[in-house]
Amino acid sequence: MAQKLSHIHQHDTLLVQSLSKQDKIPSGKQLKFISKYLSGGERLIIRLLIGVIIISLGALSLNFYWTHSTLTPAIGGTYTEGLVGSPHYVNPLFAQASDVDLDLSSLVFSGLLKFSDTGITKDLAEDYQISADQKVYTFQLRKNVQWHDGEKFTADDVIFTFARINNPKTKSPLLFNFQGINIEKIDDYTVRFTLSEPFAPFLESLRVGILPTHIWNNIPPENMALAEYNLKPIGCGPYKFQSLTKNKNGTVKN
Repeated sequence: MAQKLSHIHQHDTLLVQSLSKQDKIPSGKQLKFISKYLSGGERLIIRLLIGVIIISLGALSLNFYWTHSTLTPAIGGTYTEGLVGSPHYVNPLFAQASDVDLDLSSLVFSGLLKFSDTGITKDLAEDYQISADQKVYTFQLRKNVQWHDGEKFTADDVIFTFARINNPKTKSPLLFNFQGINIEKIDDYTVRFTLSEPFAPFLESLRVGILPTHIWNNIPPENMALAEYNLKPIGCGPYKFQSLTKNKNGTVKN
């Protein structure tokens, strides 16, 4: 009797295996019924494992995105900013006296350095070196920069800007920031600042916007505050001046 039952069991096993095209690997239709043969604890473990796999794949995808992509600014578009007050000197040599002038000046003009999310970083400077005694700062300038009117930016513009700041006739609020500092042109794209004593915050001072010498050179220092270019600036910053409107009283509206 036992031998007969064993023979029947073997026969049934062979029959089931012969009906399965994938032998011991379950088909998709068979997998739909797997939950009926699992306990509640086993089903919970499977759900947790599936959740871990989904979260891991999501984390890997995000990591791949952040490590293999770079944020770049969109070309074109419009930047709108509401300011309290009216601009008078959209000129980095005079803008410190007014928040409105300072905001607009920072859009139109660029300095050797600038502030970023990570601190002080290069702007018009391509690279720079500081001497061991922290008295000599040598800057290599970017060579692919143009002023908004198409003229090339060179070391002459840097030398001119700081010469005007240091000229008392200009009456720039920045005069005291650069007194006693010697500035020399090494070549068309290299300038050197020499300090009499080390001054740790000096790099922050070099965020001041640079003026185009071909525009301002023919304007005497004492007349700079009266020049039309203070309200119709030509810079090399990220935004180019287009137009302004005034009311009948001469106040700039936008």
